[in-house]
Formats: sequence, C-alpha cells, structure tokens
Amino acid sequence: MQKLNLVALVAVGLCLSAATQVGSQDALRSSLVTPEILETKIAEVEDAVDLSDEAKTRLVELYRRALSNLEEANANAAQASAFEEATKTAPVQTQRVRRLVRRSLGVGGSFGLGVGPGAASPWFGRRRGCRFAP
Repeated sequence: MQKLNLVALVAVGLCLSAATQVGSQDALRSSLVTPEILETKIAEVEDAVDLSDEAKTRLVELYRRALSNLEEANANAAQASAFEEATKTAPVQTQRVRRLVRRSLGVGGSFGLGVGPGAASPWFGRRRGCRFAP
C-alpha cells in the first residue's frame, strides 16, 4: 500500500511538472498529460478501495491542482499566441489609423500637429491683449 501511494505521488509530481512547463501550445498538446487523463485518474482514485481516505483526499487534491495548472498553461499559451499575432499586425493597423486621421483632418504628406511659428491659433490674436483673432 505504501508503494502504491509512493508511485501515485510520483505520477502526480510528473503531471504537475509537465503542466507547469513553459512552451508553445503544440508542446502542451503533445505532452503525455491531458485533462482527460487527469479526470480519469481522479475517478480511479475516488473509486479505489485499497487507499485510505487521507491518501485519496491528497491524491485527488494533487490531480485537481495538476488539472488546474494544465488549464492555466493552455490559457497562457493561447494568450501568448494572440499577443504574438497582435505584434505582427500592429504596424499595419497603425498605418491604417494614421491614413484615416490624415484624411479626416485633410492633412497631406507627413502627419503633423499643426504647431509652429506659422500656425494660426484662434486663442491668440496678432495684437497684444486680443484674445480672439478676427
């Protein structure tokens, strides 16, 4: 019985280490640990008659933690993939937004803020003390 507990704990340890490895989603899919396997192991432990209640509780807890880690790793891989895609498409989207802004402002050539020595402003007139220019 002690050997069975030790083997089960080693298996759970391997599941946890595989679930927490950093890698691509393909690497996670090709790992030996899947959510289905962990769910099966949880059911096996819950149905086992040769394990003490304490051992069952501990094993189920470890399997559930491994399942949670695996799901989190899959979610992180999906987010990383989305972020990678966003970094690839960001320059094109930025150029598109700049073109739209230029068109809506009627600005030709390079995009500018319209400030400088020759820029007109409705807040300051040509004469000192005049707040609005005619």
